[in-house]
Amino acid sequence: MWHKDIFKCVKKIVGNMYIGVIGDFYNTTNINPILVIIFNVYSCYEFNEEVRLWEEPVNIKLGEVCKQWCVLGDINVMRKSSEKKGLNFRGSTATREVQGFNSFIKSAELLDVPLIGGRYTWYKDNDTTKSRIDRILIS
Repeated sequence: MWHKDIFKCVKKIVGNMYIGVIGDFYNTTNINPILVIIFNVYSCYEFNEEVRLWEEPVNIKLGEVCKQWCVLGDINVMRKSSEKKGLNFRGSTATREVQGFNSFIKSAELLDVPLIGGRYTWYKDNDTTKSRIDRILIS
């Protein structure tokens, strides 16, 4: 993807919990480039920080004339309680995180790419705790 004839970076963005690139993607069958935005996220566990994290990429996307975008990385938020096994779901804070994250996905018109070969992306050493916290979201 980073081949200079396939992707040309137009702008780099560095946020508190993400880095992003905006650029022109040149498809081999189409000489007209497609403007894409790619955000690589590392999310913390602080609910207020996560709310701000989900607002920033949407605002950046709205500021660009771009329909194609991708958000990926160590997001540290689940979409539903079944994505965690072995620890408590952390009550109302976890519920708000899930609701906020799902709202972000819906408002950003993103699709959550399903996992192949497993249900979880993080495992504790003794395999008693598991969760799906790493994701790829695409438009």
